[in-house]
Amino acid sequence: MTATCALVLIDGDIGKSETAAKVVEAALNNFGRIDVLVTNAGIFFNEAFHGIFYRRFNALVSTNLLGFLYITQLTVKQMLKQKSGSVVGITAALADQPILGINGSVPHDY
Repeated sequence: MTATCALVLIDGDIGKSETAAKVVEAALNNFGRIDVLVTNAGIFFNEAFHGIFYRRFNALVSTNLLGFLYITQLTVKQMLKQKSGSVVGITAALADQPILGINGSVPHDY
């Protein structure tokens, strides 16, 4: 048995639901199913919470929270249809072990 690998690139912002839909659609069109989802998109700002700008906070929430929600919901829906699949969430160590002296604005943790 010969194993083959393929890669499909999707351009977009994971913080937008349309991007998640394009990713899931591309996976199904190219591979026929989704066996594993690895979530690892995240951003971190090195500034004090009281000094964070709303634009940066919105980017952080969009990428770290909404992106995870959009892609995971669509993928799990497909995995339930298939009756199989796995989701692996990768997060920053800063969520559990902050670095002394580094101002972290809302580190993410799934």
